[in-house]
Amino acid sequence: MKFLAVSLLSLIGCLSIVQAGDHTLNDFKLGSFIVGNEAKLNDLKGKVVVIEFWGVQCPPCLAKMPHLVTLDQKYSDRGLRLIGAEMQRSSTSRIQSALKRSGATFPIVQGCKNPIGVNSLPHMAIFNVDGKLVYSGYPKPEADNIILKELERVTQPIAKGREIRIRPIVPTAG
Repeated sequence: MKFLAVSLLSLIGCLSIVQAGDHTLNDFKLGSFIVGNEAKLNDLKGKVVVIEFWGVQCPPCLAKMPHLVTLDQKYSDRGLRLIGAEMQRSSTSRIQSALKRSGATFPIVQGCKNPIGVNSLPHMAIFNVDGKLVYSGYPKPEADNIILKELERVTQPIAKGREIRIRPIVPTAG
């Protein structure tokens, strides 16, 4: 009976979306960088930032990794900044091994102190170009739609300080 109650609580945690509220990217403190270039807050201004909370010992997390790799490859040049936060305190060698198998090249940090109370993995936090948290919850297809919508707001600087809007992103199958 105790196992059933714990299982139900875990399932509820996976299905619920934490209200974004007034949280901003500044409320999140990334752990030390293990893989990839360190992301400084100034470098993230005007970008859509996704923090994916995951773990090496989490099968659903590892199953989501190829999709994250695809998101990173398709949209990093359009203003998406993806950061993986490994939350199970795994060794650097285990993390690097998991990333090698998945082909992930986006930055990975050891942990992330945050105000949203991540209680199940995987968990995704999406921040808009203003740095406001716009989604926090299980990384389901609706989260991809939010990312695409927010990417339409990204502006790219051009010569002499002028800015242009990038063309809208059209989702593709797969």
